[in-house]
Amino acid sequence: MQLQLKSLPTYTPTKLKTLPLREQPAYRVASNALGCSLVELLAAVVGGAQQIEVAEGLLARFNGDVHRLYQAHVTEIASVHGIGQQTAVRLKAALALGLRLQEPPGDRPVINSPADAAALVQQEMLPSTTGVLESDPARHTQQTVGYLGGLPRQRELISGAHCGGVQARHPAHGSGNPGLP
Repeated sequence: MQLQLKSLPTYTPTKLKTLPLREQPAYRVASNALGCSLVELLAAVVGGAQQIEVAEGLLARFNGDVHRLYQAHVTEIASVHGIGQQTAVRLKAALALGLRLQEPPGDRPVINSPADAAALVQQEMLPSTTGVLESDPARHTQQTVGYLGGLPRQRELISGAHCGGVQARHPAHGSGNPGLP
């Protein structure tokens, strides 16, 4: 009787496991991000045991062009082996953060409340004097279609006998304030 030994599968360590700690992407990024290669930067964002192989595959998919990677849709990035939807989103966010570094600090307004948002768009929301007046003589009413900051404005009902004693009313709330949307 002869025994045959089956060969065991061979273990191939990942590139991350073969690197000394000081040469691993996370360590290198933490110590000097500007001195890192594109593979190291992407590997640090991707994370995981096969982060270097995944980062190399990602660069191969986009021909080493980080601009093409930035312009790619999340699903296209997620189609690369080893990258899921969440990692693709993290990559897009990291690339967008990099773009934000190129903007001067004062260019983007900070919105922390509805009042901040209102202050930003308040000039655009001021009523303009342009508009078209539509009359209905049988009902003694007129409708005006105006424009609000260059955008079509909701119709306001202006009632009065032949425009004598004009009163503006908003169709939704019936107030006399024509400036309300």
